[in-house]
Amino acid sequence: MAIISLTTASIFLFNTVGPFLIQNKMGYSAISFGYMALIVGAAYATGALGSRFFDKSHPAQIIFFNISMLLIGSITMTLWSWLAPLNLLSLIIPSCFLAFVCGMIYPALITLMFRPFPEHTGLVSSCYGLSSYLLSGLIVWIVGELAIQSVFGFAIVCLLLSLLVLALGLFLTSSQDVKQFQVQT
Repeated sequence: MAIISLTTASIFLFNTVGPFLIQNKMGYSAISFGYMALIVGAAYATGALGSRFFDKSHPAQIIFFNISMLLIGSITMTLWSWLAPLNLLSLIIPSCFLAFVCGMIYPALITLMFRPFPEHTGLVSSCYGLSSYLLSGLIVWIVGELAIQSVFGFAIVCLLLSLLVLALGLFLTSSQDVKQFQVQT
């Protein structure tokens, strides 16, 4: 659940920091930010829909692969924003990639979360929703207090979140609880 919260927070961060960077620092209009947010949202939805093509019998492998892609995307965003500061493409293209990967991770994590409790899905969903949005909100609040002034600062925060997701993913994929839910093919 913490991985979902962290990936959700990275999407929320774009919607929190993005308007400031795109409008105030880069000089684009609010409508331009709206279009960019729509593109990032479409990338997330495409990732969630695209996850249907993965082999669902090994959710831990799907999660680890996508977490690796999340880390690669964050490193790319950091390097790109360092080389081209305050460039719209250095913000939007990696943000779309990160949103796509977060969308790919989401169904596999939800699958692992609901499998142990098939008769209590409503309760699990309620607990997940409350805790996920509380943790995501806390992360967004903390990052909002940092007053990020550049795409590079935003990229560093995304990289730190990706590293935290990687650490949690490594713990998750090595957990015996996950291994018992693998479908034998």
